[in-house]
Amino acid sequence: PKNQEFSAVDMGCGIGGTCLYLASEYPLAHVTGVNISKTQLAVAGRLMTDNKVSERVRLVAQDYTHTDLPSNSMNHAFAVESVWHASDKSAVFKEAFRLLKPEGVFAVIDYFQTREVANEREATLLKDFNNGWGAYEDGTGPIKSYTYDFLSDLKKIGFATSTFQSLVPLVMKGIENSNVKALKNLEAGVEAEDLRKHYMACAALKILMDLGVVDYGIIEAQR
Repeated sequence: PKNQEFSAVDMGCGIGGTCLYLASEYPLAHVTGVNISKTQLAVAGRLMTDNKVSERVRLVAQDYTHTDLPSNSMNHAFAVESVWHASDKSAVFKEAFRLLKPEGVFAVIDYFQTREVANEREATLLKDFNNGWGAYEDGTGPIKSYTYDFLSDLKKIGFATSTFQSLVPLVMKGIENSNVKALKNLEAGVEAEDLRKHYMACAALKILMDLGVVDYGIIEAQR
């Protein structure tokens, strides 16, 4: 409910988009954004000030796998396209479990690998996607763990329930548009290596989703 008071933590908050949304839509919410990048937090701070929600949003420059935030202090924890930045994804889950109050809810919104790659083409596409998103040098990166691995890990850590729901219909149009733009730019030629990798990732993602190797959705786990 809009008039309900609650506390939430955004684990890997980027420039604060989720924090801003929660604070703007829920006037009694108190939100903490955790990010290891002070540059992004500076942008987030200006965003909160400009939108007059800075009194209810706390921004913390810490590693989201090991914060000094008090245990059992949050009603909700979010990780929006941020879990794949962690080399040990279970460490993010453990920290979320520690921070949440009993019956608190942890939501992970991200890309997930649904099955093993079937051939060299799929393996190359997956590596292109991961590398283009700034993942680990070995190319395993964001979606090394499958959806069912995440659900299993969450239950092992202690969450009472964990479920997955695909959100592909909500994001596919954006993925298709990014693919079209990426293919045009790759055909035209891109000098900057980081930008070329990004476009290759956008093109690879569309194929991987069509092949059913990658899904996009939300995992919800209740403490």
